[in-house]
Amino acid sequence: MINLNKAWVIVKPEIIKLLKSYHLLIFLGGGIIIATVPFGWYQEQLTFFNIPLEGYQGARETVYINLLHELFSWAWICIAFYVFSGLLLPLGDSFSVSQLLWLRLTPCSPWEIAAARAIRVIAYGVWLGALALIWVLVTSLYHHIYPANLLLDVLGLVSYIIFAGGMIALLDFDLAFDYFSKMVIAVVALFFPSLLDLVKLGIDNLIDAQYARFFPFTHPFARVTSENLYHFGVAGLLGLFFLGFHIFSKLKYRTVKN
Repeated sequence: MINLNKAWVIVKPEIIKLLKSYHLLIFLGGGIIIATVPFGWYQEQLTFFNIPLEGYQGARETVYINLLHELFSWAWICIAFYVFSGLLLPLGDSFSVSQLLWLRLTPCSPWEIAAARAIRVIAYGVWLGALALIWVLVTSLYHHIYPANLLLDVLGLVSYIIFAGGMIALLDFDLAFDYFSKMVIAVVALFFPSLLDLVKLGIDNLIDAQYARFFPFTHPFARVTSENLYHFGVAGLLGLFFLGFHIFSKLKYRTVKN
């Protein structure tokens, strides 16, 4: 049986560090202020400090949703690089020779170490998703709009983190990676969930529309549509599958008992 207490001992310091990061709270507070205070509405047009903005006319709710979607997407890009340095690179580093030697000195079995990696990825997704959810709810309430489409952006961000982290975990085949290889893997994981949308565009004419809607991808500035529920949702589930496969692939190992 997997002893999650042992896995928690390994990952607990990183999760505490994540939760205590005041930079994220400052980022959240600044993001809320930027998305609320400067913007207003006057005569069917969005204003910025009472100055009309060209290209932001039309139905009030639609304009505000497009604005918040755009602001969220820019924040998503910033968060992606935070995830790259705080999660993806360290996750790849956990497969390095030095880290593997250190982990083997602990009383944890290989699958408990794999579980610790999965917990760390999910913790990042849940915590950053929770902060994103607060931003969406506060800004939507302030502007008096229905946040359904913006909630899909939150799902997309969470799925992005879990999918990218799951990709790195999936590439573990008991190989010892050097520093350059870890960097390459982390960079690929950073951009691959977005690049999948280009793959979908390339095969749109080859697959039926009812199946194409389930093609996994997740990235900022995605077209605002209800079909993102399927694209983002499948990407998140695929990431969870990768993490689960990483854990269960270690079940073949057994600790040696004296």
